[in-house]
Amino acid sequence: MSRDVYLIGTGPGGMSARAKEVLARCEKTIDLGREGLSPQKAAEAVREAGAQASALLLPGSGLREIAQLMPLLEGFSVTPLPSVRPEDLFAAQRGIPPQEMAQLPPDAPGSALEVAVRTHAYTLQQTDAAKEACALLSDHGLGQLRAAVAEAFGTPQQRVTEDVCAALARRTFGAALLCVQNAHPMQAPLRTCIPDGDFVRGEVPMTKAEVRAAAVGKLRLSPESVVYDIGCGTGSVAVEAALQAKAGRVFAIDKKWEAIALTEQNRRRFGTWNIETVYGEAPQVLEHLPAPDAVFLGGSSGAVEPILETVARKNPHARLVASCASMETLAALSAAAVRFPDAEMVQVSVARTHLRGAHHLLCAQNPVFLFSFTLSGEETH
Repeated sequence: MSRDVYLIGTGPGGMSARAKEVLARCEKTIDLGREGLSPQKAAEAVREAGAQASALLLPGSGLREIAQLMPLLEGFSVTPLPSVRPEDLFAAQRGIPPQEMAQLPPDAPGSALEVAVRTHAYTLQQTDAAKEACALLSDHGLGQLRAAVAEAFGTPQQRVTEDVCAALARRTFGAALLCVQNAHPMQAPLRTCIPDGDFVRGEVPMTKAEVRAAAVGKLRLSPESVVYDIGCGTGSVAVEAALQAKAGRVFAIDKKWEAIALTEQNRRRFGTWNIETVYGEAPQVLEHLPAPDAVFLGGSSGAVEPILETVARKNPHARLVASCASMETLAALSAAAVRFPDAEMVQVSVARTHLRGAHHLLCAQNPVFLFSFTLSGEETH
């Protein structure tokens, strides 16, 4: 009758439930780390002990020692039980590539979870608040993402519940491992001046690539910025702002349903889940939104002054960039900008080449004026 040897890792992941169960019934226990034994010496000790069931406690995960011990224990029935963290075990079982995964500590704040979910295909966290975590993600526009909540993971009582975050936010869970999947994470390098053709387009106006790049640059965004894109059109400015403010929020606002629908399509196309579309007319719809750090005004419907007043009340230090192509809007913005000491106006004129026969000819785009200033009148950097 062959004798049993269990190779048990004791690292950061701790012993699995299976390892603890077999350890309790082993006649002989040898701790390689505490006793300072090499794999060769440990194998000799097992043979000398003559026990029917022996356990070798290995430092760390035990994977290296297991590889060394297996050929030394020929003739025994050897069972490797490495120490693996629940997140690693879950990932291995699901075939999740390590490079596509973010692992968060249990005490990571909700903001860290949100950023990780936006920027990774898979996010794993041990938590006592899986319901609250799913509710937070749902509140920030990520409720459609699928997630798994594994309670008592790695034990015989294991129970895994899978659904979209919005549905899981209505369930109650105990201590669990939460895994959120994002099929379209924001993993691409920071992009600006995205080609116009990359966006889903319709009949609504669109801020063209070169003008868009200049406008977003003048917003002076940080990774955590809260941004309004008023008169979002296709959402092209909102997308580029969201790619810069990955840990922030971008509110894409328009009074046309077609614009909202196009922005939603481009939100999905670029995986910019930190964009939230808002249907309605500014400044009225701005009242219930969080205070902005930066505002892009692409369409005002003649309400330049009321919009400025509302934004200034919400955050007197907000940064504002406005574009215009008509003389009427130019006049309104010029009148408004004179009271801001740091106000700057530039005209952007772009000409693109088009192939005509054997020649590349320049075709001029409509000139656009860009106004930029800080509502407090103080320079920000």
